[in-house]
Amino acid sequence: MIVKTQNLIALVLLFFCCTSGQSQEAVELNNQGSTNKLYGYAADQYKIGVIVQQDSLDNQDTFEKNWLVQFSQADLKLPRYARIEDGLLQVQDPRGCTIWNKSKLEGSIMISYWVAAPSSYNEGNDIVPRDINQFWMANTPEGFDPNAPGGLFDSKKYNGDFKSYDQLKGYYASTGGGTVTNNNRTTRLRRYPRQQNEEFINHVALCTRDDNKDFLIVPNQRHHIQLVAANDIVQYIFDGKIVYELKKGDAIDIRNDAQKEDKIAEGIWGSGLWTTYNSGYFGFRMTRTHHVYSDFEVFRLNKK
Repeated sequence: MIVKTQNLIALVLLFFCCTSGQSQEAVELNNQGSTNKLYGYAADQYKIGVIVQQDSLDNQDTFEKNWLVQFSQADLKLPRYARIEDGLLQVQDPRGCTIWNKSKLEGSIMISYWVAAPSSYNEGNDIVPRDINQFWMANTPEGFDPNAPGGLFDSKKYNGDFKSYDQLKGYYASTGGGTVTNNNRTTRLRRYPRQQNEEFINHVALCTRDDNKDFLIVPNQRHHIQLVAANDIVQYIFDGKIVYELKKGDAIDIRNDAQKEDKIAEGIWGSGLWTTYNSGYFGFRMTRTHHVYSDFEVFRLNKK
């Protein structure tokens, strides 16, 4: 991927602007560039095709046209925003938000984007480098039109509170989760839903990379995220490293949030309940952090 010159300059400097009196630290530029390369299972079966969606995330009008922001309604002591500044998407949220791309994804695809989590710039607040999270191939359980009442973009029902998304169908991946005081330590790949009829249910939840620094956020550094959904293959790629990948026949860990154990059973991907999703929507997800996003692209994957 060719990163725009203005984005490179902006990321080197990263603004030094003020938001409610809080100065932002500069994000170190990672010059390696996106390789747009496939890995693991996907590389064995697919090749990268045409770009089917693209947003450089450098224009406010385009951002408002292409994306929908769902902020949680929690009381705030710190400012929150999702806006284009200096040619980059800046998002800060001290509680939680989801930012949906309005275009539906279908078929075999790879999502690619860049993100940085600046160091905390106000000691004692809850804004720390954490929670590079995302949904993809997401749909409501009823399959509603996303713009209809009760649809995915209904911000009264899907309101930025993380739990409001528990009944969605789709995939979720996370890097740098944890608690406010013990954060940037977990990784996740989940198959939703986590609840059904307001009851916790068994779901796929992979977490074997927890506390592995090779797969965690480096503050002030740009990270390259790739997400694959191609027939039975699902992948989460972080800086060219496979965090988790699944294909038909793989053993999978099953969890139920009503229980404390990370794993309560094993299943087989692609069989029984654990079928794949091949269409739906993408959304950035975050909480108690500040992220800088750029260069969102979706590629068609073609069989070799």
